[in-house]
Amino acid sequence: MKHCLAYLPVLLLLFLSACAPPDAYHELSQALTAIQEGRLSDGLIHSELCLRSLPNDANALLLNGYCQMMLSPDPNYKSAALFNLEKASRNSDTFAANLLYGWALCENKLYREAIPVLEKALEQMPPSSPQKGAILLLLSRCCVQSNLQEQGMRYSQPLRVYKPYRYWPEVYNNLGMLALKRADYQEADRCFRQALQLAPREPRLLQNLAVLHDLYLNDSRKARGYYLDFMATAKIEDNRELYLQVQKRVGQLAQRMKR
Repeated sequence: MKHCLAYLPVLLLLFLSACAPPDAYHELSQALTAIQEGRLSDGLIHSELCLRSLPNDANALLLNGYCQMMLSPDPNYKSAALFNLEKASRNSDTFAANLLYGWALCENKLYREAIPVLEKALEQMPPSSPQKGAILLLLSRCCVQSNLQEQGMRYSQPLRVYKPYRYWPEVYNNLGMLALKRADYQEADRCFRQALQLAPREPRLLQNLAVLHDLYLNDSRKARGYYLDFMATAKIEDNRELYLQVQKRVGQLAQRMKR
């Protein structure tokens, strides 16, 4: 999902303050330029320099938090990023600030906490904004992870008509997970297969289909085939425990098919 949020720093151009001290404004502009050019390390440095002069500036906090989230999986960086982005959302309360903060919460698997933040961003967003699909996709993911059926369907279904999201496998995987959790196994199968058509041999989708046919649809032949495809595409040899579990299950299904 990170790649679909790469446009967000551009939105911050609307919020750059001309009344900021010249040096701080220069650092803020440099940070924005660096991020737009993909130089996130430089963007991080320039935003930190800006925060030395303007510790509560929402734009500097947003840019700094964005860079920290994108640059490192280190929990300390993630924690600092969330702190800055939450502070920015309080200081500016704009669509861009809430979207970035909601995205960061989602990336940190804080799905329930992300939902009200993203819903607020959705309310603040201009009706014709091209970013509506991005927010709906994030909300869809959060609702699936939180097993919120009604909200999940409300945010997932419209994505079938938004470009480019209607061509993204995550949309149909989310719909499949919602169907699975409400015990609509045929619909889950249809959605997972639709996702697989958009991302052939995607390991996560193959694993979902294998488990669905194994544990819920009781179709040993299809389950075994999906497990084998999963093993071939996921390259799970390095995860010895998972490899042995799947290998054992493939053997059990083969024995079941002989009966």
